[in-house]
Amino acid sequence: MVQARSFHPDFDSSSVAAVYLYKKSDSAAPLVQLSEAPDRAYDAAGNYTVLIDGRMGSSDLHSGAWLGFSGEDAVVDLTWKQAQSFSAINISALTNTGAWVYPPRKIEIWATKGAGRDFQLVSETTLTTDDLSLKEGSRVYLVSFPKIQSTMLRIRIQSWGSLPPGHPGAGNPAWLFLDEIFWN
Repeated sequence: MVQARSFHPDFDSSSVAAVYLYKKSDSAAPLVQLSEAPDRAYDAAGNYTVLIDGRMGSSDLHSGAWLGFSGEDAVVDLTWKQAQSFSAINISALTNTGAWVYPPRKIEIWATKGAGRDFQLVSETTLTTDDLSLKEGSRVYLVSFPKIQSTMLRIRIQSWGSLPPGHPGAGNPAWLFLDEIFWN
């Protein structure tokens, strides 16, 4: 995170501006597959590589950079031609409660061993109340685990589920919006 603030002797200091920077992996881009397609209104015209293009989406959910799932979990398979080393996955998700977009509840990372397609659970993170704070905008969720090598990762991002009591759409499915996945 880089933070900046300006000062002048004749004026109050500015508020702090912050930006998160992420190092993109040097590995070749993987094949991206989804077990279920996102909603047609938010499917980036079928271009699922928006999840790995290195460009973070804005807070505008209509920008075309987001994949939106209505009440559904997102399951993303990433496949490389050669085995890669991994120790963390970062997932960018949007929160916009007025538009019924809520953060994920749980993130699971699965990996294959060798050339097979038998996935084994590597790590799961159930987000805490603090993680699930409803701060509006984009947020990156980090899932760390002991270093592994694999040619395939399966990332399951669990949706919020139903909109909570007190929300104008209470009981209806919440949206899950994803725009970027980074790996280390």
